[in-house]
Amino acid sequence: MLVKWTRCTVKDRRGFERGQRKWAGLPGEPGFLGQGGGWSRSRPDVAHVFSLWESRAFYDSFMARSHDRLAASQSGTYTGPGCVSSRTAST
Repeated sequence: MLVKWTRCTVKDRRGFERGQRKWAGLPGEPGFLGQGGGWSRSRPDVAHVFSLWESRAFYDSFMARSHDRLAASQSGTYTGPGCVSSRTAST
């Protein structure tokens, strides 16, 4: 299993939230298990998103095929590289 943690410093909260709804198509992606997240308690401009994938191979396939199209809907709403860490956990 792969767990990906994405941390974004958001500069347009409404736009970011609107763009986040575009990710609703993820459940149709092969190997996608689920996603959750929310706003930082100590920094109201920071969003955290966690996603779970069956394997690194499924995640890499998604990144090569669909990621950029979905991410484009949030372009300009946050700063920074986005992905803070990603790690594989065994089940």
